[in-house]
Amino acid sequence: MMNSIYLSATVVAFMACCVSSDIAQVKYLGGITFLLKDRCPEYASDFEIDNYKQCAENEILHTQCTTDRLLTGDKLTVPLFTDICSAVCWGEDVKKIHDCPYNGRRLDGKGKPGSARVDQGLADRFLG
Repeated sequence: MMNSIYLSATVVAFMACCVSSDIAQVKYLGGITFLLKDRCPEYASDFEIDNYKQCAENEILHTQCTTDRLLTGDKLTVPLFTDICSAVCWGEDVKKIHDCPYNGRRLDGKGKPGSARVDQGLADRFLG
């Protein structure tokens, strides 16, 4: 059991070190770190990159989420992009995403400080 935990931690640490610059580590609710799409993909054109830069200078950059309804009727909200400008550059339909209820905290220190709420533990109906 301990070996599998160590192996899992090693793989996650290795992946975090090798992530390309278009992915950012963002801490969200419950202190969970998500790998979110950031800025523009490597294959983006100069025009798309310029649009991203202009957007980032003029918009409030807030973590972007998607929300799905589960069979139970409950809603599940998860972060997808570091901000709206990144979502647009990645070609996401902005009608399918929204500002997350809490702004995630980037682990690279870029952007505004995220919500302190992301460090608090989670509890649900199963856990209590």
